[in-house]
Amino acid sequence: MVKEGGLSLLKHTNRLGPLKDPLALLIFSTGIEKYFHEQRPSDFPRVTTRGHFDACRLRATPLTPEGRIGGFLGVPRSAFIEDGHHETDYGTVGEIPGYTDDTSPEEVTVFVHGWLAEEEAALGRMSLLRYGLESNGYSHPVVGFTWDTDQTAPEWDVGKIIAKWNGPKLAQFVADYRRENPDTKVRLISNSLGAHPLFSALKTLDDSGFEDAVVSATVLGGTVPSESVAEGGRYYDAVRSLSDGFYNYWTPSDRTLVVYYKMMEGTDSVGGAGAKGKTPDNYHDRRVEYVPDHFSFMLPSRGCMQEVVSDFGVEPPESLENAEITERIETFAARRD
Repeated sequence: MVKEGGLSLLKHTNRLGPLKDPLALLIFSTGIEKYFHEQRPSDFPRVTTRGHFDACRLRATPLTPEGRIGGFLGVPRSAFIEDGHHETDYGTVGEIPGYTDDTSPEEVTVFVHGWLAEEEAALGRMSLLRYGLESNGYSHPVVGFTWDTDQTAPEWDVGKIIAKWNGPKLAQFVADYRRENPDTKVRLISNSLGAHPLFSALKTLDDSGFEDAVVSATVLGGTVPSESVAEGGRYYDAVRSLSDGFYNYWTPSDRTLVVYYKMMEGTDSVGGAGAKGKTPDNYHDRRVEYVPDHFSFMLPSRGCMQEVVSDFGVEPPESLENAEITERIETFAARRD
């Protein structure tokens, strides 16, 4: 859950119109988001890759393998990985059902949080996502995937590189988990820039012959190009391999992606405009106009978690027929009065 004080403060940003989104990004960049979350459980079961990449070197983005100079010269990714780590390693914290204990869950959901979150803020987002799933009837374990997202808003390119490079690490965890639990369904959910590790992991798994390792993927406000999921796009084949489908949640009110992402990247995103082109039959665009902005997908009063859980084939509890519980929870991203 999110504290009332933090919600009240951020709610006032709605009055700023087009300036609301950059102000919210600035607030997240300062590292104070953690104080907005009531729950930041340090033992939340999670996979972690924090500290795996050299953030200082990555600020020289043209010299990375993703940059013009680094790509031309063939600079290896290993030059930007901290000693003691490699392209696919990861750590774990807390008890991950089926991985660090002897249970074998029917299914498990792995959540990849988005950008501008130091570790405590990331724990708050994981807790919020789990609350959203459980309050809508989902009863299976939720595991977090946390990565280095504590950059500042001007370091967008650094964030993108780290996000993409986390894909093979997420893929390795999924592959390892499925080896230990071959009968457990694995679902992936991402928010915002967390779409990059998710898509990269799906592609890595598909390219490595583990195309059935993940049964479904859900992206909330995803920051990958709209054409990347369509025929001929980078992720088309990886999306097509998901047996239970791919669900892309987007809202036309997402000014962060509709305006600022497009300004930076020169193209539309799946989170700002949905897919562009012919998509696989198992791909589903979910246009949720009632979600007011980029920051509200997971919030109980403005988000779309009930639809997300419904995609899993889970019926909501009867208590949700009376929406009083969600009406009492204010969101910092509420619609302008």
